[in-house]
Amino acid sequence: MEVPEQEFAQNSTHAVWAWIGERLNLDFATAPRGRRSVPGIAALGIVVLLIAVFAVVTSSRRDGSGPTIAVGRNPIAIAITPDGTTAYVVNMNSNTVTPVRLATGGIGTAIPVNGLAVSDGARDIAIAPDGATAYVGDEATGTLIPISLASGMAGTPIAIAGGAGPIAITPDGATAYVVTGDSTVVPVSLASHTPGKPIPISADAASIAIAPDGATAYVTSFTHSWTDTGWRDRGGKVTPITLATGAIGKPIPVGGAPGEIAITPDGSTAYVVNSDGNTVIPISLANDTSGTPIPDPDDPTAIAIAPDGTTAYVANADGNGPDGTVTPINLATGTPVRPIPVGGAPEDIAITPNGTAVYVVNFNDDTVTMIRLKR
Repeated sequence: MEVPEQEFAQNSTHAVWAWIGERLNLDFATAPRGRRSVPGIAALGIVVLLIAVFAVVTSSRRDGSGPTIAVGRNPIAIAITPDGTTAYVVNMNSNTVTPVRLATGGIGTAIPVNGLAVSDGARDIAIAPDGATAYVGDEATGTLIPISLASGMAGTPIAIAGGAGPIAITPDGATAYVVTGDSTVVPVSLASHTPGKPIPISADAASIAIAPDGATAYVTSFTHSWTDTGWRDRGGKVTPITLATGAIGKPIPVGGAPGEIAITPDGSTAYVVNSDGNTVIPISLANDTSGTPIPDPDDPTAIAIAPDGTTAYVANADGNGPDGTVTPINLATGTPVRPIPVGGAPEDIAITPNGTAVYVVNFNDDTVTMIRLKR
């Protein structure tokens, strides 16, 4: 299980104090002043030395948050190449994609995606399994934009009826499935860059994920309704789509306003963030039923699951504060761990393929935060 280094350092500190007390037979909390034993007093020097050494070893591991990397204006999405060398960040209001070299934190030349001077269209990015091409969903131009990662050049946009939003690519790299503003999902052949017949979803579609076996896509959606206190998000659900036929399965109710969805590497469970209920909802994919919601009170916006399937990392907008957080969740127990501070309004999150780091895009700060993980 990956553990944030902040938690690792805290647990390690307790372990060291327990080891010292056990070895030296000391009880610093209860021994009366002036009554400590001579061996205990002599041992204080050893204690101080051990603390100093331990501080040096763990000083860089106290906080899970690592470097902050400046990117373009209003970063909204991130994807990491299959070899784990580079992250690509979509900047919504500068209409660019910024490459970030993960080994150094350095950034490459920003890649223009739609040629518009001002727009808020670029919304999502996915990278093909072979690592050769990234695809950016752009709502302003209604296109899916391929980017050659070798050259850093955008190719001919692919027109998507209803606009291009969230994207998922099949494990074999043959097809991208694009969520549109018309509440449909459009399959796109990545060999010919040809869109297929739209698959209708009965509510506002928000996110999509494809099972590891490539057989089924899962789409989150919800409806809006007007009340005396304003718009309310209701009827949240997850809709399975059989990709071989395009057939829609029975929707799985999750309530509220479901957002991003992520699936465990073994394909057994999906996890959905629900900002309306401040929860993360597990779904058993064996029987398409939702489980007990996991509380996350900090306004969850995005989710990613570690490669070993033990931990989910949830980005939280934290509507009550200027900065966001990331909450690790132990998936074996459904237990959230202490949130890790990041930047303002985190919108998306990605984990390196080797599970050593999490990267979070901070919309309000124009930055990416790296979180080191203890494996």
